[in-house]
Amino acid sequence: AEQRAMQRAFEHFEELGLIGGCIYVGDRLAAFTYGSAVNDHTFDTHVEKADTEFDGAFTIINKLFAQHLPERFTLINREEDLGLDGLRQAKLSYHPAFLQHKFAAICMHPDEVACKELWIKAFGDDEQFADSFIMRYYSRRRMLTAEAEGRMAAMLHLLPFRTELGRTTYIYGVATDPAFRGRGLALQLMREAMRLIAERGDDAAFLIPTPGKEWLREFYGRFGFAGDVPARFVSADRFDFGTGDAAADRAMVWRRNSSVPLPEQLTASWRS
Repeated sequence: AEQRAMQRAFEHFEELGLIGGCIYVGDRLAAFTYGSAVNDHTFDTHVEKADTEFDGAFTIINKLFAQHLPERFTLINREEDLGLDGLRQAKLSYHPAFLQHKFAAICMHPDEVACKELWIKAFGDDEQFADSFIMRYYSRRRMLTAEAEGRMAAMLHLLPFRTELGRTTYIYGVATDPAFRGRGLALQLMREAMRLIAERGDDAAFLIPTPGKEWLREFYGRFGFAGDVPARFVSADRFDFGTGDAAADRAMVWRRNSSVPLPEQLTASWRS
């Protein structure tokens, strides 16, 4: 995607009002960069690439490009760090004058909007967390819902993981709108979830009851979930699938073969 964006930029360089620069070592391109004006005094560096065989190439292209920009630009926006520790450290090493809050603009389908609204209402999480889950891991095919009075009243998500027990489903985000609690909607969804898990032949399933709500252990125990196993999640982006407190991430586990012993710790690796 980045390469396609750069190619489009090169093809429409003048139309986009871009300014760029290159460093050559002999006939070899060692680094290049380009960007555009945000306003009369701020310039945005969109792309900066360098051949790492040339020590210091990134630092040099950054410094020289800044020196060659028109004098009216008193601020340079280095854009974001993408959540990458190394990139964040590199950007902070330039001692930025200030950091801007990052916003995400996403187009949500009606089912995603309904999921977000119910999530916030049921769990009290902020919009940023709900958006993060929806953008990264939400799929309508992995969600079960119950409707009442023309709206989403309850939901749960069936997320694919691999654990010590084999192919495993994580039953995540079991939620009922407070206005519709006591109608058996969560019970209905759990029955359907367990039917699907059994039907597709998963080796195991697990969930994390909300800390402090001990009655949930009895509720989930009806479906064969047992134990109080510390759970650890592994995913490329380190998304927190737990409670927000690692010490409280205690899983109840269902096994297709109930004679298989529970692990001392459940390590769940995302399986796309």
